[in-house]
Amino acid sequence: MPIVRSSATALCWGLLLGGCAGGSGSEDSDGSSSSASIGPTTTASTSAGSSTQGATSTVGSTSATVGDDTAGELTDGGGESEGTGDVPGGVLDVYWVDVEGGAATLFATSDGSLVLVDAGFGGDRDADRIAAVVQEEIGADAIDLLIVTHYHVDHVGGVPPLVERVPVAAFWDHGDSVEAGGGEGQALWNGYLAVADGKRTVVAPGHSVQLGDLRLDVVSAGEDLIEDPLPGGGAPNPACDGGPQMGVLGGENPQSVGFVAHFGGFDLLDLGDLTWSYEVELACPVNRIGAIDLYQTTHHGLAESGAVQLVEGVDPTVVVMNNGPHKGGEWPTFERLFALPNTPDVWQLHRALDNDDAHNTVEERIANPGEGGDDMARFLHAQVDAAGTVTLTNPRNGHTQQYASR
Repeated sequence: MPIVRSSATALCWGLLLGGCAGGSGSEDSDGSSSSASIGPTTTASTSAGSSTQGATSTVGSTSATVGDDTAGELTDGGGESEGTGDVPGGVLDVYWVDVEGGAATLFATSDGSLVLVDAGFGGDRDADRIAAVVQEEIGADAIDLLIVTHYHVDHVGGVPPLVERVPVAAFWDHGDSVEAGGGEGQALWNGYLAVADGKRTVVAPGHSVQLGDLRLDVVSAGEDLIEDPLPGGGAPNPACDGGPQMGVLGGENPQSVGFVAHFGGFDLLDLGDLTWSYEVELACPVNRIGAIDLYQTTHHGLAESGAVQLVEGVDPTVVVMNNGPHKGGEWPTFERLFALPNTPDVWQLHRALDNDDAHNTVEERIANPGEGGDDMARFLHAQVDAAGTVTLTNPRNGHTQQYASR
């Protein structure tokens, strides 16, 4: 039975853009925002490592801070979540939609807030699958916030067709595409701007938003990383000693918007397609993130991401891999995950068909074991209750497993 939630339109999502209904604003050429009203792109411009640690928005209330502009009474932008660790009033549902090796992670709170992170590939397939989860599983009619981690086809390609099916109130991104010089990069950028322009907020590390009991803390964006640790982070990381290194990669992947989602005592880490060297910088010599309950594998489980120093440092209880049958889920990633001291359970959207059994998780935790006519397009579902218990479900076979948050 779908979970029917209150209308998303009851929330004043203009707060994410520096104001509520009406008005116009502009972004100055230096990237700072002028006018605290809905209009063209606003920028959460406070730099990481400063005393305010970015910008904080409180959704559904009368206060927000976006960059240096204000809408209503200012909230504390100190990077700490006032509600982190408090007992939430409802449940949090998280869905990993099968977009065949792309990304589409959906957060739904009991008070009706709906956040989508990326929208898969272009065309009808992924937009239809995401819309089905929003409308049929959750019982919602709109998405409040769509976070585009970066401008690759498997993350942003599905945005234009999705908004034809489900209205989106606001967008977060890292800023202008660095691959918009022509070809596919230019087409993806133009397609995104066509539907998101006027609703965008460019976020920086340290930017935060509170959506009822759910809080999102941005830890990476535009090749920048948080300098000050999140609450619970900052301890020396033994995994840094002698850990493997990789060269710095360019393009859109290291631009990825990465964040930690907090719900009471539960924490989830999603770094988009951030690459190895940036993950190491987040984790070494001190772990700026702290312990995480659920880790969504960076970059779909590709071996050029998922740095040992980071993953061992955040010490996840459970791992979800948003891979496809032939994309992501590379065998070195499985070896790294299975060798973690805490031996977290791994769940996969797809069986990695190019690997053997030793480089996949157990069958009961795989949403889609085949491809082509055998691909069931099943999602994975996590529900977090007020006590912090995480229940992961594989709808393909009804398998469920519970994990306690720390």
